[in-house]
Amino acid sequence: GATGRTLTLTAGTLNANNFNVTCDIFSSSNSNTRTLTMGSGTWTLTGSNATIWTTATGTNLTLNRNTATVVCNYSGSTGTRVITGVPSSLGDVMPNLSITAGTDTIVFSSGNYFKNIDFTGFTGTYGTNTGITCFGGFTLGTGMTVTGSTGVMTFAATSGTNVIRSNSVVFDRPITFNGVGGTWQLFDNLDISTTARTITLTNGTFDANNKNVTMGLFSSSNSNVRTLTMGSGT
Repeated sequence: GATGRTLTLTAGTLNANNFNVTCDIFSSSNSNTRTLTMGSGTWTLTGSNATIWTTATGTNLTLNRNTATVVCNYSGSTGTRVITGVPSSLGDVMPNLSITAGTDTIVFSSGNYFKNIDFTGFTGTYGTNTGITCFGGFTLGTGMTVTGSTGVMTFAATSGTNVIRSNSVVFDRPITFNGVGGTWQLFDNLDISTTARTITLTNGTFDANNKNVTMGLFSSSNSNVRTLTMGSGT
């Protein structure tokens, strides 16, 4: 699409039928009955300095992600891109998210739920947010900056081994592992700052995979089934 083009699902069913979709902005945030079937294609968002994805109102929304990936490929430095997922009531329905370029600022508004989140290629700033949940793996982009925030990064997968790659970027915010049956494994060292940030293991398995972990506090004090594999790191 051209600059300024928005694809809006107001009511009814949009079935991408496994084809690729390109637009500046995607929006479907109302209480009408609507179904979004994303398929196996790539949904490319080219917008900048705006809310480029919003499904903030989950009432009467059915979201069938299949294996789709939302790719945000704006390569400039202007403004802030805002991404708003779905409310927690819809659970693990959001697609994969890949932010492949840009030196601007990315912000996730509250109530965000995504599968795999990948910042590879992004060298801008991951701005302050009130918290985000990831149901898959998580990768920070080499050269990007993470603004310090009290917004908790929650990993909530309930199956499989989900890899976390920091690429030497300090992830200055709290982390909670909370998925019954889920496993999270470090690919490299993890640093969430040495002062105020806490890593909390509530459910599932956290495998440090022989890497170093730096934080202000570690907490896992409950009666849930959980496994901490520390390895040979510090």
